[in-house]
Amino acid sequence: MKNIVGLVVMFFLGTALLAQKGEDILMTIGGDPVSIGEFENIYNKNNSNLQDQNEQSLDDYVDLFINFKLKVKEATVLKMDTDKAFINELAGYRKQLAKPYLEDREITEQLIKEAYDRMKFDVKAKHILVVVPSDATPADTMKAYARIKVLRQKATKKNSDFEKIMRESKTPDKAKDKEVIAEDLGYFTAFQMVYNFETAAFNTPVGEVSKVIRTRFGYHILKVYDKRESRGEIKAAHIMVSTPKAMTADQAVQKKAKIDEIYGKLKAGEDFKQLAKLYSEDKGSAKRGGELPWFGSGRMVEEFETAAFALKADGDIAAPINTKYGWHIIKRVERKETKSFEDSENEIKNKIAKDGRSTKSKSSLIAKIKADGGYKIDETSLQAFYEVVDESYTQGKWVAEGAKDLQGVMFTLADEKYTKTSKSFTQQEFAKYLQKTQRRYSKASKDEFIQGAFKSFCDEACIDFENGLLEAKYIEFNLLMREYNDGILLFELMDNKVWSKAVKDSAGLANFFELNKANYMWEQRIEASIYTCENVEIAASAKKLIKKQAKKGYSDEYIMGQLNVDSQLNCSIEGDKYQKGDNEVVDKVTWAKGIYGIPAPEGKVKFVNVKKVMDPMTKSLSECKGLVTADYQKHLEEEWIKELRTKYVVKVNEDVLAKVNK
Repeated sequence: MKNIVGLVVMFFLGTALLAQKGEDILMTIGGDPVSIGEFENIYNKNNSNLQDQNEQSLDDYVDLFINFKLKVKEATVLKMDTDKAFINELAGYRKQLAKPYLEDREITEQLIKEAYDRMKFDVKAKHILVVVPSDATPADTMKAYARIKVLRQKATKKNSDFEKIMRESKTPDKAKDKEVIAEDLGYFTAFQMVYNFETAAFNTPVGEVSKVIRTRFGYHILKVYDKRESRGEIKAAHIMVSTPKAMTADQAVQKKAKIDEIYGKLKAGEDFKQLAKLYSEDKGSAKRGGELPWFGSGRMVEEFETAAFALKADGDIAAPINTKYGWHIIKRVERKETKSFEDSENEIKNKIAKDGRSTKSKSSLIAKIKADGGYKIDETSLQAFYEVVDESYTQGKWVAEGAKDLQGVMFTLADEKYTKTSKSFTQQEFAKYLQKTQRRYSKASKDEFIQGAFKSFCDEACIDFENGLLEAKYIEFNLLMREYNDGILLFELMDNKVWSKAVKDSAGLANFFELNKANYMWEQRIEASIYTCENVEIAASAKKLIKKQAKKGYSDEYIMGQLNVDSQLNCSIEGDKYQKGDNEVVDKVTWAKGIYGIPAPEGKVKFVNVKKVMDPMTKSLSECKGLVTADYQKHLEEEWIKELRTKYVVKVNEDVLAKVNK
């Protein structure tokens, strides 16, 4: 249904606000005013491709607009806009439409540009991570920070060996709990690492060690080894012979011999896809002829990636290379360079929405909301929670009842510019928020618990407050919401009054058909079969069987079965009832009973057997039910519009109409 809503209102996209102060009233629909501004907005949108918006097109559009408004009026009178299903559906649309408005759009544009600029390059880096669990105590957090600071001091000394520091600092692989992780990350680009880490990698000069980086995983330092222009993306296929770690020396020789033998077949001209299906031990890609998904930097092990991007042209095949997974023969299927900014913008915007950097845009908006809304926390009201929250919060069992005596206001947000309204956020609201959002904490202190929850509470309060102002602040948002509101209402009402009614009302449909039979006529038709025979002998046999057809009732299927005993290719028959224009072959023969030869490919014989000529006649309802149903729907809508025009008084101010687009 969601897609149909747009179709229902295709003449009315962008329906504007109700009449605003100072605007001339163009018309009233059942007493509801419509301003010239509202009408012009949608009239111009829907006629933007018309070079000649003449008086007739304006008059036609006024009629369409009135019909539309009458239906919306009827829907509201029937209180369809108070139905729970309608309210929920509209709320779902609103949630999606509101997303771009609940962020700092200037910051978002900066993030899009920043991400695109980074996507044009690949960075090669290695890093050391001191792990900090999400529920670490302040003492453990400080201990981890002190540890990474020491490691950075070592790494930034003159002639320091970063790889040696990595080896000496990392927790042994067999250890159960990893306190320090050290990794070679290879090449990567934007969106392949968490945002803070990515930023440090792109901002650190080649050969240098970054400052300490904090991510959700803990504290990092990284060293940048190279920065290069992006190589774009490549689609490749491969044939793999796996080399398990536990294999013997003899098995390793056999694996190498196998990949070399496959490569020899390729050089001899055998098909890559078939060899991949037969021999590749990567079963997932083997069934696709070895084909892999598109990939760029950082998606494959470095040896594989380097070999793939080294191939110069589509179809080129590399000699076997070895990775930790086994031996590979790689074929380049297709390669594409980095997209232009225009082609990448929407994709980047969607990635940002799912990426950690989106918090930057949201945080900026929250700061503006606080500044514009006169946000000021009552510290006393917050401090009171340190007394009423007990240790049960560590088990996720604290209840708001424990703060029942706290009845004060914590902060207020105001809107002076658009709605002249304000909203106070109370201790009771925060108490309920604490109860709702708490979870088990093994190490976090009460202070951290309350401070973290209060920050989240304030952030959500600011966003909710801003969300409530969107219709007043942004006319384009108001227009979109009205469009969806009216579209959903119209769909439901049209379905009840026209679409479903026409389908379900079988008696009404049959009566409509009886009254309008003359509109559903067959033109002159013939019943004919088109024969295509392999040779003259088969055609002669076919014609003999046709002569017997009328007497013995042979069907086309029976005749074809008799002719195709030795071969299914001897004869094919295509039979049907035809009007002029249905079949170009049939159109070329005389429309009279008989057999008519037609041109055929060399060696074959083709002819048409006209069995019967049928005079024009009325179709049965079953033969034209789809067309009749569509016409019946149109009839129902026209009758309904007449009823609505009688029910609701429509007044058009001709003097104001004359001002449209003047």
